[in-house]
Amino acid sequence: MTSIGIIGITRKYGLASSLSSFVALCLLLMGVCSDVEAQPPQRPNIDGVGAETGSAPGGDASAGGIRGQFEPSVGPVSSDTGLPGGLGSSNPGSSLDPEAVVRRAIWQAVWGEPVASRVRQKISMFGKELVGVGSYCHAGKGSSKLKWQMRFAAADAVTNYLQISDGRLLWTSQQVEEKIEVNRVDLDPIRERIGSVRESDLSNPLLAMELAVGGQAELLRNLYHRYDWESAVPTKLDQQPVWLLTGEIRQQPPIPSARAPMDQAMQSASQTGLLPQRVRLALGRTEQFPFFPHRIEYFKRKETDGNAIWELITVIEFFEVSVPSSMEPELFQYEVRDTVEAIQDETSKYLPASPLHLTRQPEAKTR
Repeated sequence: MTSIGIIGITRKYGLASSLSSFVALCLLLMGVCSDVEAQPPQRPNIDGVGAETGSAPGGDASAGGIRGQFEPSVGPVSSDTGLPGGLGSSNPGSSLDPEAVVRRAIWQAVWGEPVASRVRQKISMFGKELVGVGSYCHAGKGSSKLKWQMRFAAADAVTNYLQISDGRLLWTSQQVEEKIEVNRVDLDPIRERIGSVRESDLSNPLLAMELAVGGQAELLRNLYHRYDWESAVPTKLDQQPVWLLTGEIRQQPPIPSARAPMDQAMQSASQTGLLPQRVRLALGRTEQFPFFPHRIEYFKRKETDGNAIWELITVIEFFEVSVPSSMEPELFQYEVRDTVEAIQDETSKYLPASPLHLTRQPEAKTR
C-alpha cells in the first residue's frame, strides 16, 4: 500500500476527468497493476542530494521542496551500523550494493523485530494536494501480522484505508463515504506453494520476498522489482542516520527476482505514463531500527522552459518509530461489515511459480 484515499478530491474540485488517473496512480504504487510503460533511464540532478548521489550540482531546487531534507554523514561510516554481510557492491569504486540493501530491508520487514510508527503521506497532482495520516505496526519474526490504517480528507470527502493481517488472512479495505471495497489474500496457499523451509533458507532473499505480502514488506518488494537502484549513501534524515538510495525505472528484472505474477507484472509496458520514474528511499542505519523505511519520495520527469527537472509527486513518511508495548491478537483481527457487497480474492497474484527448494543451490558433495 502506498497512495490511497485520493478519490474524494475529484468530487470537491470537479476533477472528474482526472479520477481515473488518480486511481491508476494509486494502484501502480500499490503494485496492484503495472499498466505503465518503462521509460529509458534519464538522470537529471535532484537538487539537495548532489553531494550524496554523485550527480552534478545545479538541479532545480523547487522539485517538491526537498532542499535540506537530507544532510551528508559526517566522519567515517562505522562498520557496526546494522549492515549484514553480503552487501558488497557489484560496481567498481563503491563499497555497497544498493540492490542488496533493498533486499535486506525486505528481509528485515519480514523477519525483523516488531515495530510501530505513525504515517504521513502527501500526494500532489493536477495542481491539488492531498494529505493523509495514520499508523502502522507489524509483529515481524515471520508472523505476517500487521495493521496499517490511513485517513485522507479532501474538503467534504473522506477516505479510510485499512490493511490488516492476523497471519493467515490479509484484508485490505478502502472506504469512500459509504462505499467499501475489500480485497483478501489467503497466506496459507502462498506458504504451501513455497513448500518446506530449512533453517538455511532463512537467509535466502527469495523466501523473504515471497513472504512479503502486505505492509512495509510488500511496499519494499514492489520498490525492489520496479526500480533500478543506483546508489546507497550514508546520510542523515532529521538527525537520524539513514541509507539514502536512489532508483529509476527498470529496463530488466532484478536478479534475484520473486516469482509471483505480481512481480512479473511490474515489467509490463503500457502507455499511461503515470508511474513515477524516480524514487528516493531512506532506510534506517541504526541498530534499533535497521533498514526501516523512514521516507519514500516519488518523482516524475517534467519539462519546464526546455529544461528537465524532477517533480516530487508523492511522499510517504514513517515517523515516531517505536517498539510496540503490546501485540495482542485482537489488534490484528478484522470483521467484514454487513455493508460489504463483495470480497475480491487476490491470492493468485502472490503465488510463486514453483516451490522454493527448486531455487536452492546444489550442495557440494563430500567424500
